[in-house]
Amino acid sequence: HPARELLDELARIGRRLPHADGPAYRQVRAVINRLLGDFDQDLGLMEQACTRLREIDLRAHDREADAATVQRRARKLRITHQAREAVIYELAIAARGKQLPPDFRPFFDEIWTPLMGLAYARHGSDSPAWQRRRRLLAQMVDQCQPQAADAAPALLDAVLNELTTTRMATVDADAWRRRLQPLLAPGDAPGQVTREVTDKKPELDCETLLADWLVTNAWFQLSQGRGAAGRWLRFADRRGDEAQTLVFVDHRGDPGCDKPLSRLAEEICLGASRPIFASETRLHRLRTDLTFALHGPNAPQRGARRSA
Repeated sequence: HPARELLDELARIGRRLPHADGPAYRQVRAVINRLLGDFDQDLGLMEQACTRLREIDLRAHDREADAATVQRRARKLRITHQAREAVIYELAIAARGKQLPPDFRPFFDEIWTPLMGLAYARHGSDSPAWQRRRRLLAQMVDQCQPQAADAAPALLDAVLNELTTTRMATVDADAWRRRLQPLLAPGDAPGQVTREVTDKKPELDCETLLADWLVTNAWFQLSQGRGAAGRWLRFADRRGDEAQTLVFVDHRGDPGCDKPLSRLAEEICLGASRPIFASETRLHRLRTDLTFALHGPNAPQRGARRSA
């Protein structure tokens, strides 16, 4: 029956048109509107409408849909990387002149990074949610210092409130309260009187973390100072005491610049320098690892933290 064939054709096209936009959708809509306006017991109009539906080129729509999907995914990935970079930068700023206890790392990686990143990606860096979580991160770092005098139960409550209000379904807030209490509110934790300072060295140091990147002819984009664009230079050699000074040259082999290894590590943490061919995921991991290595319990503390 013509009516049944028309419905079958509409169903076939409908499965290929997930969104109400694009030229194919407008052609389908025009066919249906014409049928609704002209039909009067004439089944031939249904046959004509069915023929027109079969003639609609869905390939153009598929190409448009694929292109739109690629653009959405690329934009989401770009925002995700920007959010992660912003979170790691804030950690590096908050940790200037301070220590980052190894026990803080799991919470930062598993909870606070996605929580801050979510605020950045959804609402931007000027949003109240981002600014609030940025301040809480700095306060947590301050409270984790060995010389912190008083417990901060209000800070612990504020941090955990961010978890519950954001509805992170997989997060056990009570479990994280128990894990964070010795760091943020040691006086309130059963059996905890003072904050213990571990004598263990960080699991990895900057030398180990950068070993895979500091190979001959490896390219870096290196900071040239405040406001200057990074310069592309390749690693050539090491010199100085304990070979801690890194020598970089340009594409012709002419001298480029020398950098202490610790200086390069700090610049990578802040996003001022980077290995050229590092993927965004590997770079994020490297920046986080270097930040905790530079500010571990036994790492020399350099400089003071810039005010927020």
